[in-house]
Amino acid sequence: MELQWNQTGCAFLRRELWETQNLEEVQEVRLPEDLPDIGRIICAWGQPVLRSKEWKNDAIAASGGVVCWVLYAPEDGSEPKCLDVWIPFHAKWSLQDGHREGHIRLSCCLRSVDARTRSARKMAVRASLGVQVEAMVPAKESISSPGEIPDGLQLLEKTYPAMLPKEAGEKVFSLEEDVPIIGLKPEKILFCQIFPEVTERNVIGSRAVFKGNCALRILYATENGSVESCLKEFPFAQYADLDNDYDKNPVLSVVMAVSSLDTEILEDAVHIKCGLVAQYLVHDRQLIRVAEDCYSLEQAVTPVLETPVLPVMLDQTQTSLKVPVNLPNEAKELLDCSFFPDHPVQFREGNTLCNHMGGICQTLYRDMEGNLQSTTENWCGEWNLPLEEECSAFVRLMAVLPSEDGQMGVKLEALSVSNQEIPMITDIHTGEKKEADPDRPSLVIRRAGECSLWELAKRCGTTVSTIQKVNQLTGEPEKDTMLLIPIP
Repeated sequence: MELQWNQTGCAFLRRELWETQNLEEVQEVRLPEDLPDIGRIICAWGQPVLRSKEWKNDAIAASGGVVCWVLYAPEDGSEPKCLDVWIPFHAKWSLQDGHREGHIRLSCCLRSVDARTRSARKMAVRASLGVQVEAMVPAKESISSPGEIPDGLQLLEKTYPAMLPKEAGEKVFSLEEDVPIIGLKPEKILFCQIFPEVTERNVIGSRAVFKGNCALRILYATENGSVESCLKEFPFAQYADLDNDYDKNPVLSVVMAVSSLDTEILEDAVHIKCGLVAQYLVHDRQLIRVAEDCYSLEQAVTPVLETPVLPVMLDQTQTSLKVPVNLPNEAKELLDCSFFPDHPVQFREGNTLCNHMGGICQTLYRDMEGNLQSTTENWCGEWNLPLEEECSAFVRLMAVLPSEDGQMGVKLEALSVSNQEIPMITDIHTGEKKEADPDRPSLVIRRAGECSLWELAKRCGTTVSTIQKVNQLTGEPEKDTMLLIPIP
């Protein structure tokens, strides 16, 4: 009995690393000569910037910095002043298998930023970051499927539709805009934050297409000493050329990062130039046909089994959590509210995956006497996903949504996955011919429901098609149906 096996390669990306590293960086800064002495620190903001990421032989490294702005009240009682500070960061993750290279998707969130007075001319600025890394490497499994089936051999074949990670990459682009300023001309930028968000994404043929908005928030001091804010959105639409051509409804995930941010005050506008990195991942459906079991009516056969494991995506979902803005009783005028999030932390409760989200809400306001003040408040929220215990989900912070109608927000994305085992026969060993049993009945009666037709046929030494033909079945019978099983 000869059976030929077709060998095909199933290529995909295997996730080697998913980890969040919390960093805390401190920079001591001396005031420039043209700034007055420090009286008290009012508030601080920041914008994380990703400058580089690199896959080395035994580690993944990422570097960048935080553009910080510290607002302080001078000791001489003059108008508040703002100091710009660049705080660099460097993150590194060790790899168990250091000889391969792959694809990196990385996101940074600013967990907090604050400043402390060291002396009248010196302050220490501290920035806390959460840097989340996802590392994927090319992998391949050999899939065996049967060719022409010889007479007498019964095969149980099955087709698995597997949504697999197939391709990853990134698109680097920039946005450059003039933000019109109505009213008094800005004298000093107090802070500038940009919040990129992907709202539409799709794969068309060999292109990854995505659209979104960059919400830009600027706080600035005017010529007469007042503090004003401006919130504006800039749309973007980009595409990236892919290595493969897709036509089976693939799924696209895009993670955004800010790579640069520059501002310039013009006559009646603020010129903004920012660099963005769109890090994409494509999942595509692949049908995997294998034989899981076999037997012969004529001779003994022993299957050789292997069980490759594939990282199958089950679902991709998104949600937004609202963050309320609470002002103290002493506040007369709200000038700004900012949110510093943490990356989600997971824990399980049975078949529910709980994702705990924390953060700090910061407000800048004028009190009843007209003085600038700030306050912070802790916030927490949860996103619960129904998920079987053998499955997992990679939950990522996708965007921080700026203040609107007294609320801020965060956008989360979850990729639910399962390491699916695919049992398959790779070969069969044949034994001696079976001798007919003279006491064997020619017909037996069985009640359906205890096992499948395949198991009944294998146990009784007949075929599924024979049982279906005699009982006029097109599929599995209803439970408790009495079946006639002819024995050849």
